[in-house]
Amino acid sequence: MTTDERVQLAQLIAKELKQKWELEVRNEAKQKRKDVKPKDLEFPKNEWEKWVNYIGRMRFSRSLQLLEYMRRSPSLREDPKRAARIAHEVIHRIQEKLQVLDDQGISEVLGYVGRWLVYFNTL
Repeated sequence: MTTDERVQLAQLIAKELKQKWELEVRNEAKQKRKDVKPKDLEFPKNEWEKWVNYIGRMRFSRSLQLLEYMRRSPSLREDPKRAARIAHEVIHRIQEKLQVLDDQGISEVLGYVGRWLVYFNTL
């Protein structure tokens, strides 16, 4: 996979993360009859980066197990739990595309996702 293809894949991942996050935040606000602030619609990039950093320390498959645990953890606050759930859904869906890469390549793509999230959060 070329660098351009990795960047494009990262863009697709980031766009889907952002869209799913916004949809859930808006639906929750609608149910609770609350206003949505622009800051609330930003996918929490710091939660994404925490998880991506785990990949550097453990295999990709092991870090997916961690993400699975985080999305179900009763000890996490709602936003980190939501971020883990959405990330797990998106990554699980495109896992086949990532598995052709080694762990360093996967880290590279997911690092690009973080950069795209910054961009999409400013729109």
